[in-house]
Amino acid sequence: MKKVMCFSTVLVSISLLAGILVTLQPSNAAAQDKSIQLTVASWSPPKQILNRGVIDPWIKEVEKRTNGKVKMTNLPGSALGKPPEHYDLAVKGLADIASALPCYMPGRFPLSSLIELPFLAPNPTDTSHAYWHIYKKFPAIQKEYNDVKVLALFTNDPMQIHTRNKPIRTLDDLKGMKIRVGDKFSAEALKAVGGSPIFMPITEVYLALEKGVIDGAGYTLEAVRAFKLQEVSRYCTVLNLNCLRMGLVMNLNKWKSLPQDIQRILEEELGGDYLVDLNAKGYEGDLRAGLKTLKDAGNEIIYLSADERAKWARRLMPIREAWLEEMKAKNLPGKEVLDSVLWLEGKYGK
Repeated sequence: MKKVMCFSTVLVSISLLAGILVTLQPSNAAAQDKSIQLTVASWSPPKQILNRGVIDPWIKEVEKRTNGKVKMTNLPGSALGKPPEHYDLAVKGLADIASALPCYMPGRFPLSSLIELPFLAPNPTDTSHAYWHIYKKFPAIQKEYNDVKVLALFTNDPMQIHTRNKPIRTLDDLKGMKIRVGDKFSAEALKAVGGSPIFMPITEVYLALEKGVIDGAGYTLEAVRAFKLQEVSRYCTVLNLNCLRMGLVMNLNKWKSLPQDIQRILEEELGGDYLVDLNAKGYEGDLRAGLKTLKDAGNEIIYLSADERAKWARRLMPIREAWLEEMKAKNLPGKEVLDSVLWLEGKYGK
């Protein structure tokens, strides 16, 4: 009888001890709560290349490389604000990370705006690397972005002119036409050749073209499929006019709150060149796909002759010269930055 009682006492003790250990063990939910949860605000639609080919795979890689310690939630489609507001979503902490569009904030980043000057955008690989290069090289450019932690800066593919009813084959064809633009220098370029620029986010272009509010629009070949723009255009004039500045930026306080090992992964392993390469690869692939989509939809693709392109370049060169004068007046190293970008052209792209 005593043996049975002793055995029962041991069982009870073991059960109590197990219960205590279970109580002390963190639950799955508690362990999950210890992960670092970050929100990413993206202005672009879920299936556009910035999400599909850059942000979403980057988020997965960050989670993998941090062994699940960092978990990010992407909020695409301008869920937290309009495209021009995304940089400040990160500044104000309304999002931890944001896909910024400095191109939609004229005057705020004067020196790095060089990247958007006409005829400096041969392809998304060269221009993305050039943008990131001048950010790393010039403290004056770093100062422009000192209210956020910059994870990477890059560009889209070059801008082309797409029109509803009238093809653009020469400079004179643009006279009096209302053309959508998304940045300052595209607007100046159109004015220089007699067009009427209309500022408008890419997200509003489809309806504007469909309803005839505008005669045409400047946008990239990549944007064609993402926004189904082949349905509302008939002609595409390939100009490689310019590109737009983009990037991933992080709230400074959130960045400073991260452990050093996480900062190292986000900055050294999965930031900077890693993101620039990921972006360039995505845009290179989608611009080729966009061109095919236009052709399949029956759009006429127009390529300028060498002589005609030279006419455009001569007409638009004063925009570059005016930019240089503006930087000089502000005591900013405009010429040095321009020389650096010109030197880089062709070193990365095809």
